[in-house]
Formats: sequence, structure tokens, C-alpha cells
Amino acid sequence: MGRTFRITRDDHGRRLDRVLRGLFPDVPLGALMRAVRKGLVRVEGKKTVCSAHVEEGQEILVPWEPASPEKKERTGETGFSAVRSGKRVAIPVLYADEHVLVANKPAGILSQPSEAGGDCIAEELLRNGQTSSLAVPVHRLDRNTSGVLLLSLSRSASRVLHDAWRSGGVEKIYWALVEGTLPEYGKIDLPLRKDGATNSVAVDDQGSDALTEFERIACVEGMSLARIRLLTGRSHQIRVHLAHIGHPVVGDGKYGSTTYRPFSPAARRPLLHARALFLPVLVPPLEHLSERTFVAPLPHDFRKALSGVAWQVYLEGV
Repeated sequence: MGRTFRITRDDHGRRLDRVLRGLFPDVPLGALMRAVRKGLVRVEGKKTVCSAHVEEGQEILVPWEPASPEKKERTGETGFSAVRSGKRVAIPVLYADEHVLVANKPAGILSQPSEAGGDCIAEELLRNGQTSSLAVPVHRLDRNTSGVLLLSLSRSASRVLHDAWRSGGVEKIYWALVEGTLPEYGKIDLPLRKDGATNSVAVDDQGSDALTEFERIACVEGMSLARIRLLTGRSHQIRVHLAHIGHPVVGDGKYGSTTYRPFSPAARRPLLHARALFLPVLVPPLEHLSERTFVAPLPHDFRKALSGVAWQVYLEGV
């Protein structure tokens, strides 16, 4: 069972996944993508891909049926039936225009949908009415990392931003609370290799080049607050590099942290925060964002971990 519809003039030239998300906002993004991959969504009777650009008049077959009248009356739904895998998450927005949205991503939410489930930041933004179409993250943050995440809202913006990333013009700054007295300055140049089966990363001579710079902001009660600059973007890079030199991120039990006192439950995730994002000179349609800096305030759990009197001098104005 399913239904068909035709592409309107307004949707001509748009990506298929964005058209579908606008029409079926209650379908989890992961479920939508799987339906396209499995051929349950067809364009003019043919299997397609999420990134395909549709044309006015094309017939689209989708597997989603309208919700039954009984369900509409019981739940108040007026759209198509879908299963939501979790509660709505408030997404703080640092900046938005017609081309981009800059979010302060909460910890615990994915940047991109996984095979196991469809919930991600783009899905939440759409559900909450914070975007009218599907936003596309230009880069990634780990599920349990909070902070600045840049999302594209148009194809032209995606092209400009991907070019900026490839050229190395974008700078990302993280803050981390780590165990022990971190050196005042340092650079970690160690290759990393990921084990997909365990979703873990380790220093390995056969791995990919990875370079991390750090600066100690403060050291209080056997812990250090660090400012970190990523020169490469490997998975779990900051966490593994810092753990390798004996300073695991507080709360990161996966990579060796044993420090949970005295701020449990604040350290129930690695206390790592994408603090700032610096953009280079950009071409149209994003020239108005040239050399802009976006800064994400610290989340509640990070602030709670730094709530002692000795930390306050370092947190004024943060």
C-alpha cells in the first residue's frame, strides 16, 4: 500500500529527500532514507536516491499511508502516521537565515541519522518548526558532544560551505575538562584508526593522520580546562589524543576517565563542547557570513562541573 503524488512547480529542482521531509514531517529521517534505499520510494516507477533532484510533473510513489480517522481523533494528528523514537528536544539556535542555521547542539542527539534510528538534529529542528525543510549538517559532532553545529538550508549554501571546509579555511575550537594538570601548551600528532565493529578509536601507525593543538585555560582541583583546536577531523580525535597523553576527558569512561566526583551526575558524558566556529571569506550567497564567528554558551552539565568557587574566575562572561 502507498500513495502517489506529482512534483509541483515549487518543488522543481529540489532534492527528493527535502521534498519528502516537507510533505511527511512525522516520518523519522532514518525511516525515510531506508525507504528510498530499499526502493519503496520510486520516481516515475524507478528506484532512486535521496540526493536525486526532482522535476515538475514527475510521479512519486511513497509507502506511507494517511493516518486512520480513529487515530486522528485519538491523537489529534492530521498528517501521516509515523513512530517517533523519542521525546522532542529543544534545539538552541545561535543564528539562522534563508541559507544556513547555526545550532548549539545538545549532548545526546546525533548530527546525522544512523541505521539504527532516525532521530537527529535535522529531524528535531523540522519537528519543532524551526526549519521549513530538511537542514543538512555541514560537519559532524559526536552524539555526546555539545556545541556549535552548522547546517545548510540550500544547495548553494552547501556548495560554498563544503568548499570552505575542503580549503581548510574553517576553524573549530573546543573546550574540554580533562583529568590531571595538562601542560600549558601542546600539539598531539598521532595517527588514529577506527574499529567500526566496536565504534572505538585508537592510536595506530597504520591509521589516518590526526593533529590536535591544545592550550590549558585553568587547572583546579586536579582537573584542567582546555581550549582545543582541531587541525584534522577524525572520529573521537580529541578524546583519544588527550587520553593517550594521560589526560582523558572527564566523564569519558570509554577512553579511560575515572573521574566522576564531586560533580556526578554532571559527568555522565564526556565533558567536551564545540565552543566556537570561525568562517573564512565566503562567496555568494554566503558573503554576509564572511569571517563570522559563532560561539556556543556552555551547557548546564558542563557549568555544573565547573560550579566550584575556584572555577568562577575563569567563567566570568562565559
